[in-house]
Amino acid sequence: MQEITLPAGTLGRILIADNQLLLAEALARILEATGKFVTSIVGDFATALDQLALETTDILLISIKLPGFLGIGSLEQALAARKEAKVVLIGSAIEPPLAKAALAAGVHGIIEKDMPIDALSSALDLIRSGQVFATVRIPPAGSRIPAQSDLTEVELSVLRKTAEGMTNKEISDNLVLPETTIKMHLRAINRKLGSRNRAHAVTVGRELGLI
Repeated sequence: MQEITLPAGTLGRILIADNQLLLAEALARILEATGKFVTSIVGDFATALDQLALETTDILLISIKLPGFLGIGSLEQALAARKEAKVVLIGSAIEPPLAKAALAAGVHGIIEKDMPIDALSSALDLIRSGQVFATVRIPPAGSRIPAQSDLTEVELSVLRKTAEGMTNKEISDNLVLPETTIKMHLRAINRKLGSRNRAHAVTVGRELGLI
C-alpha cells in the first residue's frame, strides 16, 4: 500500500458509527495509539448525523449494521451532512453491488472489519489525503448496479415479504397470486440483484436500501 505523509502535528478526527460498542471502543483505542487519530463513537445513524453537524470530522467510519442505516440513501445523507468528511463504509461481509453503489454515491472507502490494524491505519491515511480505498472486489466498469427501479412493484413486494420470513405459499396467499408466479418473481429478483438464493436476495436488498 502507498505510504502517505500528512502534515506534522495534524491529528485525523474519526467518528466511529457502530452499535457493536466493545469492538468500536477497541478500534478507537488502537487508532489513537498510533498517535495519528482522535476518535469518538456513536451507536446509531441519527446520532451520527447529529455529531457530523456539531463537530468537525475528517473520516466517518459507518457500519452497514448500524441501527437506522438504510443503505445508499443513508450514505447520501451522511455525505451531505458534512461535505469535507470522508465517509467510509465498514462491515464483515460487504456485497460487491453495495460497494459499487456506495463508491458511485461518493464514499471514499469500503473496508471489511477483518483488515489488519496496521493496514487499516495506512488505509485511513490514504483516505484522509483524498484518495479512495476499497478492500472489496468491485464489479467491472460498465456492469449494472441494481437499483429500486430495476424491480417491479410486485417484485419489491415479494422481496419484502420474503424478508419478513414468509414462505412462497404465504406470499402467494397474501398477494393473491399463484405460487408458481411467486417462484418466477423470486428468480427474476435473484437475476436482477445478482443474488444466489432467497436469503442472499434479502441480504443484498437490505444493503441496497430496498427493504
